[in-house]
Amino acid sequence: MKSVLVVATNNPTKDAMHEYLHNIFYEYVNIDSCLMSELDEEKEKKYELIIWPGQPTSRTPEQYINNDKIIFCHRTFNYKKIDRIFDIEPNSNVYFVNDNNLVDEALQQIKEMGVFYFNIIPFYPGCKVDTNITVAITAGEAKYAPKHIDKIIDLGCRVPNISDISEIAYRLNLPIKLINTLTKDYLKSFTKAANNFNLQVEKLFNTQQVLNNIFKCIDEGVCLINDKGIVKMANDKFRQILCISDSNIIEKNLLDIFEDNDINFDLDEIIQESKVIKNKNKKDILIISYEVYEFREKSYLIHVNYTGSINKKEYIIRKKFDYKGTLKKYSFEDYITKDKTTLDMLEIAKKISNNESCVLIQGESGTGKEIIAQSIHYNSLRKDYPFIPVNFAAIQPSLLDSELFGYEEGSFTGAVKGGSKGLFEMAHKGTIFFDEIGDAPLDFQVRLLRVLQEKEIRKIGSSERIPIDVRFIAATNKNLYDMVSKGLFREDLFYRINVMPIDTIPIRRRKSDIPVIFNYFIKDYFNDCDMRMEDVCTEETINYLMDYDFKGNVREIKNLVEYCFCIKGAKKIELCELPKYMIKTGLKSAQTITEYEYSILSIINDNPKIGRYKICKILNSIEKNLSENKIRTILKNLNNHKYIVINNTRGGCEITYLGKIILNHINDNNSIR
Repeated sequence: MKSVLVVATNNPTKDAMHEYLHNIFYEYVNIDSCLMSELDEEKEKKYELIIWPGQPTSRTPEQYINNDKIIFCHRTFNYKKIDRIFDIEPNSNVYFVNDNNLVDEALQQIKEMGVFYFNIIPFYPGCKVDTNITVAITAGEAKYAPKHIDKIIDLGCRVPNISDISEIAYRLNLPIKLINTLTKDYLKSFTKAANNFNLQVEKLFNTQQVLNNIFKCIDEGVCLINDKGIVKMANDKFRQILCISDSNIIEKNLLDIFEDNDINFDLDEIIQESKVIKNKNKKDILIISYEVYEFREKSYLIHVNYTGSINKKEYIIRKKFDYKGTLKKYSFEDYITKDKTTLDMLEIAKKISNNESCVLIQGESGTGKEIIAQSIHYNSLRKDYPFIPVNFAAIQPSLLDSELFGYEEGSFTGAVKGGSKGLFEMAHKGTIFFDEIGDAPLDFQVRLLRVLQEKEIRKIGSSERIPIDVRFIAATNKNLYDMVSKGLFREDLFYRINVMPIDTIPIRRRKSDIPVIFNYFIKDYFNDCDMRMEDVCTEETINYLMDYDFKGNVREIKNLVEYCFCIKGAKKIELCELPKYMIKTGLKSAQTITEYEYSILSIINDNPKIGRYKICKILNSIEKNLSENKIRTILKNLNNHKYIVINNTRGGCEITYLGKIILNHINDNNSIR
């Protein structure tokens, strides 16, 4: 029998190639395999042919490139397995999983097969995980898929294509009937895959027909365009509202259509922002666009209607807040903590959620005040109604009345036709969340107090009073009690909103939560559920972080994890690699170091692993006499501050990175002479 050797860079590819070729040639050829690192001249002499997976590259050893024994394969997917991808839902996002960040020819081959009805997104170790993607395709590298993936379609390692198989048979002078049989089997598998592909395309066509029917039934004007502005679908109402004379606008450029019908605006403006335009009959038309995805194309849905039947201001505000509400809905389970005091605080918040009284949440920035506010809302009987956040620090004082109370048509210059509902009215039956209420202007606090007491509002320009059923939750990072005493916040409003007080707890008062929160964000950034803080940072760094105040609280820890993800290599993060502003916070203790502590710290810096006896000897030589007991006390204090490390047995003392920072800071500022 003939002898053939398969070589590969890794075991999965080697084994797959060996099995595939053995199943084809087992009657005529003895197939062996090895890794490329094991191939040498002695082994090469034993075989008629050597099968090499892939084409030669710059990394291919020169002695193999012009070797007549070697066949460089054009590998492809096994068509007996490829039909598995046709179960994937159209328009869905799908990961293509491989072991590195190179978009290799395997991904390219899938695209070249014409698979256009779902979006293929490369994924490799280290990528940020999108938990909304639940399906993954891979070519024998399923172990690298994210753990949350529900369905993995493993197409197996790629194998030689039919032309490579034919060349092997020809070079080994095998019977022609074998080549004919192989070709017939290959074409049979290919035909089956092609039939499945056609069925999927037909399904997509039927889906598009359904979309066309839906477009026709909508009572408002809608049009679907791609990112080039080409019309893909449009209903008759769209043409009627915009007075478009052309009866067939499909596959035409929307900008050209508008120009032909005296509608003057830039298409890019409409895509970026909602606008009111005039049609040929000089009627005001509100035009709004939404970004959507039609198969592989980025597309936009253009919605048009008369301003008389839809209020522009209300529509845009509702769109913004509805989107924010669906983007993130927090519950009590989203508050990351194992601290007993914090868990007790959350239990109180859960009890408060069943009440209708006003809630005041006070705490530092980054302590999760909005998470608690949303959790109270979504744990209450109002959970099926709107949660409307209002940030007083983000709204200009002059706009507060119009934003919150709404206004009637013509009530002021610039008021849109038809007037507008305010946020109070939009929150009817739900919850309105006053964030940063400490920034509310004093004159507005009077009007806010009246709404809280009377549970009714009056729009700008109207005498009609509108009753509202709204729960009020307020939050601030300021001390409202102190502001009341200074006349910066109304006392009556303070006691009106402070019915159910909740005080969030900063990180510096729940140090045990630092690794808990750190580990939580590691899962997101490092894509590894098993990785922990000690896998990312050195012991010295962890000790420093456990003593660090984290004035930015959870937000600062999240930023730190993201920073570590970006800079981490093979080694753990050293203390010196932390952001400089974090290290500088340790300098506040430099002013409290005594003269003797400074002298001993300097001696340890100059003499690594020095012991107490030698420290005592050096101090005596510079006329700073201290007993060994006093030196022992000072060393213990420096060790407690993480400025030095006292090693066991005869290891002596060593200065830490933080100790060097303190020492350099004192020397630079000449604070001790």
